[in-house]
This record gives sequence, C-alpha cells and structure tokens, in this order.
Amino acid sequence: AIEVSQPKVSRHLALLRECQLLSTTRQGQQVFYHLNPLLPEWVAQTLSTTRVANPSYINQPLVRIREQDKTNLVNE
Repeated sequence: AIEVSQPKVSRHLALLRECQLLSTTRQGQQVFYHLNPLLPEWVAQTLSTTRVANPSYINQPLVRIREQDKTNLVNE
C-alpha cells in the first residue's frame, strides 16, 4: 500500500520499536504495531498534527488497500 519493499518497512518498524515509539502485539506469526501508549502527550500531539496537516500520507495508501481488497474479492 505504501509502495516500499517489505524489508525496508520491517527495518523502519524495528527502529521505531527500538526508540519506543511503537509497541507490538503478536498473534501467532503475525505482529501488530501500534503507537506506544506510554508516549508523552507532546509526542502524540505532534504525530496527530502531522497526520492532520498531511492527509495524503494516509489517504493514498488507504485507496491502494481498498483497491487491492476489491481485486482480491473479484478474484476469489
């Protein structure tokens, strides 16, 4: 969805986890990443402001995900 290779995404997620910006939850072999709930409020606010000011960072990948879902449904 973000048009970046899986190894590159994995490396970036690992770095974000190492600096405690992200935390993870495992379910079987899957790993789910989410913002660390213990982040200081100013960090959460900065991330929120960045997201609101740059909607294309979120919207473009979401469009790609929805298109892939439609393609997968048609092919099943």
